Amino acid sequence: MNVNFIILEGVLIIINLMIMQITCILFVLLLLDTDDLPTIDSESEHEEQEESSTSKEQIPVMVPDISDCSTSDSDGASEQSSRLDTSSLEPASHRQRSVSEWVRSAQALLQTPPKKTDKTSKTPEDSGKKRRRFESGGLAERLNKLQCRQRSAVSFWKHQSVSSITTVTEERAGVLVLRVQSVREVCGMRAALCERAAERQPCVALFNRDTATQLAPAVGDTICVYPPWQSLIVDGEQHPVILNTHFSQKVISDVKMESSVVCSKVRPSEEKSRPCPLIKCLYPSEKIITSIQKSSPEKQVCALNRREAGDVYESLLDVVEASGPSGSLSGPVQVVVQRVYVVPVRRSTTTSFLSHKTTSKTLSRPTAEQHIIRLCMLVQDVYGMFSEVELQHVSSEEELQHYTEMLEGKECVLTGLKVIQRLTRERCSQLFSLIDSLWPPLVSLRVHGEPSCCQSSQISAPSFCYRLAGQQSSVLPAQHMSPLYRPPDIHTLQQILQDKPKSGRCSFKATVVYKREQSAGEDVLLFVTDSSLQSPISTSRTLPVYVSPCCLIQTSVSRVISSPHLRPALVFKDAVIQNGQVFCWGQCVIQLDSDQIQQQNLPEPEPVLLDPLSSESGPCSLCSLSGVVVDVDEQSAFSWPVCSRCGSERLEAVQNRQEAFLCVECGAVDKPTQKMQLEVFLSCPSLSECTVKLKLLQKSIVTLLNSAGSDMGYEVESVLGKEVGPLTAFIHVISRRSALWMSLEEIVL
Repeated sequence: MNVNFIILEGVLIIINLMIMQITCILFVLLLLDTDDLPTIDSESEHEEQEESSTSKEQIPVMVPDISDCSTSDSDGASEQSSRLDTSSLEPASHRQRSVSEWVRSAQALLQTPPKKTDKTSKTPEDSGKKRRRFESGGLAERLNKLQCRQRSAVSFWKHQSVSSITTVTEERAGVLVLRVQSVREVCGMRAALCERAAERQPCVALFNRDTATQLAPAVGDTICVYPPWQSLIVDGEQHPVILNTHFSQKVISDVKMESSVVCSKVRPSEEKSRPCPLIKCLYPSEKIITSIQKSSPEKQVCALNRREAGDVYESLLDVVEASGPSGSLSGPVQVVVQRVYVVPVRRSTTTSFLSHKTTSKTLSRPTAEQHIIRLCMLVQDVYGMFSEVELQHVSSEEELQHYTEMLEGKECVLTGLKVIQRLTRERCSQLFSLIDSLWPPLVSLRVHGEPSCCQSSQISAPSFCYRLAGQQSSVLPAQHMSPLYRPPDIHTLQQILQDKPKSGRCSFKATVVYKREQSAGEDVLLFVTDSSLQSPISTSRTLPVYVSPCCLIQTSVSRVISSPHLRPALVFKDAVIQNGQVFCWGQCVIQLDSDQIQQQNLPEPEPVLLDPLSSESGPCSLCSLSGVVVDVDEQSAFSWPVCSRCGSERLEAVQNRQEAFLCVECGAVDKPTQKMQLEVFLSCPSLSECTVKLKLLQKSIVTLLNSAGSDMGYEVESVLGKEVGPLTAFIHVISRRSALWMSLEEIVL
């Protein structure tokens, strides 16, 4: 019943809608002064038509086409009358329509006409997608306007001058008449060596690609350059350079006019040369050089821009510029190897293994970083330019020592290299600090393009270099040392502390007295000293050296440093000094002192003198101190059993034996040793009104407790007033907020 009621209600709603639509149609027909009505197709009529005979014909009704009526008031009457006339001529089958068609026509007539929108002025939905404009009044905006004006001026010039050829040869104000002597290609442009007709002076005219294609300059041509041309005198160039040659025409006689127009379309053959080397701009030579005056311009061009096959380059910039887009060097280049070092290449490897078949799970072990050692060289050419060359990986310390002795300081020929990256001071400050330490060179540098001349004035170090890559076969070393090689200058630690430069490189020999391991990924702290710091006049006894993880320590060096009873003598090459602190970063080499290696019987290490603890002591330094115990930190004082043999803390109780424990690590069953931790507050005579907190070692704790006469334990009052020291300590923290407070840890040298 509910379903039938819903259906009935829906039918009534549809009927009401149809009645409203018919009412609207009748209203429209009354507005149009039309008495004709449409034919309504009902179900009863269809049934009667089926029951009646087929001989009866239904009389059609003439109706207007409402859907074709215009909404315009001015043309409504005319269009309506014309359509009524045309509809009367149509067949009856086409003029009879149903109610649904009339409803659609009425809806099309009564609906609001769509609003016309301008598609051209469409605002983007996202304001960020708008075209970015230059800053008002900025350099980019002014350059953009200048380029737009230049393009417009060139376009107007090409439009006004129908041809690029003229027959006018007379002199006019501002017009430059040039006679071409030679043409060569430079960086996609045409550089024409010309002679000015008025002054009879040589000059070099630069034409861009479009102008050169239009003019097709050749030897013997006469070209008129209209203003605004510019004459530029470049330091180091023999002839002035003519710029802004967009408004130029070729001068030709009337007899050869027709043939020249045809020939101008054919591009003449010119000498293609390499770009002007950048080193001429970086290292400008003197304006007056005897060799330049003696040589002719043609010989200079050939010497600078032509190189026969098989010759060896002497400039790194020349061979890089001639490499092309592939980055492979076009020919061999002769350089001097200033330094040989290794750099780590990090490779993260994750090893996985399968567990038991019943679990069928794959477990991953923790990711471990493995360092691949790559051999690198810092090379320099005779013009002062540097490059870093990356070679193959080295697998052993002996191989590294072999390459260092074979390459460093020698002249080498590099072949088959590839340009990897262009380095600047901002990107690679560590590498350029090494380059600055090699500057100025020990010998005079050559002037680019002038083999017989050398730089007479002081020039600054280069601000960029290139990183190259190759293999062992890419380096062909010579046997003799180069005079350009600058070996590391070994200084004493006293000299380094006295100079105190803000930044730079230094090399020294020193003895390691203490090594302090930091957390993973942090610097290793080495305390070194030498005879200059152990002298009575020295103000500092030790010097901390921070060794970065990027500075690889050789296996032999790491072995002797980790030994507790050895004090190895090391050589630190090209260490970085900043604000009085020494760092070993990239390009630094740490190796054993060869003098100590040659000695068979090493003497016993002498005791090291340390600075006494004072108010001027700094953090991360070593000192010696003595004092009286004034307090004990009871919260940090505790003891625990360890194995008496291996020192392991993994102990298990043994049944039927009260004092015996089983060590899980070594399997020994013995009475454990008690390990203790104790931190005390000292009162030092050299420091008044200062709180000194010292963490004692096991040996000092036992000595302190034995002096208090306590075997099974101690009371705080029993150790107060006891003297300790002299002790060697490492200063952790120094606080000067409200009062001077120091935190120290006892160490053994």
